[in-house]
Amino acid sequence: MLLFLIQLAALVINTVTAVFAGGAVFIGLIFMLIGLPQAASGFRTNSRELLRFLLPVIATLLVIGVFLVLMYTNVKLNGRLAISRSLPSGTRQSIGQWLMLSGIAELLWFWLCQQWLFKLLIDGIDLERKHILIIWAGAGLSIVAGAAAYFA
Repeated sequence: MLLFLIQLAALVINTVTAVFAGGAVFIGLIFMLIGLPQAASGFRTNSRELLRFLLPVIATLLVIGVFLVLMYTNVKLNGRLAISRSLPSGTRQSIGQWLMLSGIAELLWFWLCQQWLFKLLIDGIDLERKHILIIWAGAGLSIVAGAAAYFA
């Protein structure tokens, strides 16, 4: 029962985080598309300046897109473990192993983005402490749920 609650908590936290990150990507694309014609008309004589405008935006959206893929994997694997009670033990261990690896990859990717990529691309993103803790909690609960399924 405790394992089910951990899986459910990881599922909810990662789903909510993925929804907000997906919204950020959508809003980023909209603002990029809105600002692109003005930027293109301002940089008509120099395409290098237009490229300097577009590359950080596209790279940031791709970084967040990778984060979304990792969260989607966590949600999918957590859901499969939490809902499917009659899985054979080998399948549960395999899903648990992938869930642990996916949670670790999500933690490492988020840490890498916060420490290096966002500072390089867009001079950093100032996330509040509660947002950081929610992301860490989602990945951490995925690791715990995966380890419990793997070792059970």
